[in-house]
Amino acid sequence: MYLKITNLKKYAILLLFLTGLVLFHKFGYIGHYGYDDLAYAQIAHDFQQGKIDYEDHYVYRAPVVLATALSYSVFGISDFSSAIPALVISASMLLILFFIVKDKDWKTILLTLSLTTLSTWFIFYSDKLSADIYVAFFIFASLAVLHKYKYDSTKKRTFLYAFLFAVTLFLGFLAKEVVILAAPLLLYIFIWDFIHKQDRKFWTYSILCGIILLMAYFIIIGLLTGNYLKRFDAIINNSYLNRCSYDQQSLRILVKRIAWDFLDMCVYQNIILGFVFVLAFMFQKKVLDYFKLKDSFSFFFVSSVILILSCNFMTISFTSYSPMCIDPRHYLYLIPIVAIPASVIISQFIEEKKYGIPILVILAGVAVIAYFSIKSIFYQLYLPLLLLFAIYMFLLSKKLYKILFVVAFVIILSLQPVQTIKYAQKVQYGKQKEIVFENIIQKNEACCVVTNDVQRRLGNYYTKFNPNSLIKFITYDEFQNNPDLSRKTLLLNNSHTLYLSGLNDNHLPYFVRHAASLYQLLFKDDKLNMAIYEITDLSYIDLTKRTIFYSFNDFETPVQYWKNYNISDDVRYAGNYSSKIFEYSSTLEYPIDSLGLRTHDKLIIDCNFYCYFNNKSNSQIVISIEDEKGSYIWRGFEIDSFIKAYSNWWPARCEMELFFEELKENSMIKIYVWNEDKKIGYIDNFEIRMIKI
Repeated sequence: MYLKITNLKKYAILLLFLTGLVLFHKFGYIGHYGYDDLAYAQIAHDFQQGKIDYEDHYVYRAPVVLATALSYSVFGISDFSSAIPALVISASMLLILFFIVKDKDWKTILLTLSLTTLSTWFIFYSDKLSADIYVAFFIFASLAVLHKYKYDSTKKRTFLYAFLFAVTLFLGFLAKEVVILAAPLLLYIFIWDFIHKQDRKFWTYSILCGIILLMAYFIIIGLLTGNYLKRFDAIINNSYLNRCSYDQQSLRILVKRIAWDFLDMCVYQNIILGFVFVLAFMFQKKVLDYFKLKDSFSFFFVSSVILILSCNFMTISFTSYSPMCIDPRHYLYLIPIVAIPASVIISQFIEEKKYGIPILVILAGVAVIAYFSIKSIFYQLYLPLLLLFAIYMFLLSKKLYKILFVVAFVIILSLQPVQTIKYAQKVQYGKQKEIVFENIIQKNEACCVVTNDVQRRLGNYYTKFNPNSLIKFITYDEFQNNPDLSRKTLLLNNSHTLYLSGLNDNHLPYFVRHAASLYQLLFKDDKLNMAIYEITDLSYIDLTKRTIFYSFNDFETPVQYWKNYNISDDVRYAGNYSSKIFEYSSTLEYPIDSLGLRTHDKLIIDCNFYCYFNNKSNSQIVISIEDEKGSYIWRGFEIDSFIKAYSNWWPARCEMELFFEELKENSMIKIYVWNEDKKIGYIDNFEIRMIKI
């Protein structure tokens, strides 16, 4: 009877966390990022229609596409059907976790599920249309199968376990190639077993099944596309240069990535927490004995250690050394794996106060890093945990305090998800969607909606990717390149999706920034910063027609009004030369009086140029208005945000507006790059346009 009650309590804990996933989706759902997720949504829809674009590398992520397509077939295209597969996968991971630790005490079960479910990014991606939650599931599931065979079976169904192991890894590979990061761990376990003459039959079957699955897969790809390696060709063709292209940037960037950036990310993104306890456990005698994989704890302890080292140091490229990008979603699979040994270690601390000093020291070190990275997580997570462990270590000992410790631990872990829910309530994705539906989609009248890129993608998703929809969503650039008022044209501004597009007000065209004074307002929500206007006039779409001054400097020859400094042939975007920046770049100096401005005129200064820096820089493009007394108008625009990868050329731009009334007689406009931290950089093909409105 006691055993039944105990088991009931354990299942109640599992049910609590499964319910938590559902509640988080209800209150913490924040919508879509608007890029990868909506790309999967469209591919799944196209797959339903029998359309497959084999040039798109996302097409080959079969588990994501097929699960989403199945959900759409049953429930239709909606946010609910987009979230169902991820919720099922997340719940499945919790179920696997539960059955791995089910025979342990309630504290260990509660701690394991807490460390996983309440981890900031696990719960965030638990309902997102994303390949990374699939990768996390399949890597974890493959280790669960291997663990079950090695420590919790009679080893009589070897082929079945080997087949399941190979299939889960294969599905992980289909979901995303990042599964390769698990290779060092699997190789270690294989070599250990091979040397010690154990489980050889399992590994033989696994390797044979894996080879057969891969051969069948590449044969099918070849039959469908005419190229057995089409998936890899598509990846190469769709690759783009970014800050994670470590093999194409300076050595300093690479060293910083493996020496500090990964650790820093793990701290401020709350991935490191489980590893705090694993690391503390390593400060004991004979810790190397655990690498002999003698029991279940050793298996997950070793898995955690090797996997996090692999995440930091292993290359994801076969042709060069390029570690995985610093993005927490790529490392979701670490969270449930490390939760198992971490929960056992914490339970031992609770019962016997073992590893107390190492835990406190490491927690203190992590807290210091967090303080200098992002203070919010220092105050919400690491400092409270440090205080909790310290108080329990030195002041408390009664049995009641053990329960209070676990409760307090869970509450502290809950603070981060609660903050995510608060942010979701502030963003109000559901309300944003409702505004678009009520004011645009449900009216179902022929119109063109001009908006940012993420909102455009969302609009296509809301109209179920219907190519014949009366409503067409396009970006600002698309409208500027082909302005057309032959049918009703709306301008939809949304600050949240603008942020998701990687833009701010300075990036917006003039007609978008000043829509309130140019066009008729149809709808506005000040709280969400959303507005809908009707565009009826094209005169402010292309401002180049109002240009009153234009200058282009490619630094090949002297250009009027420019003072050229440090002309260099070290690197250049085009031609033979560029301008090398030590502290100040070559400078345009132009007298304002020559522009012939009059009362009520507005001057727009538009700058476009290419820049090159080897490392992060605080450089700014500066527009300064000066008279004989000095600068009286000064504005700097950050350049680093335009640089997608260092040691490469990138376009940058800025735009500044001035009213005639702000300007003084005999003033000069000076435009230059200020390299504040004096990290050497270069600029080239500098274009300046002054426009009068």
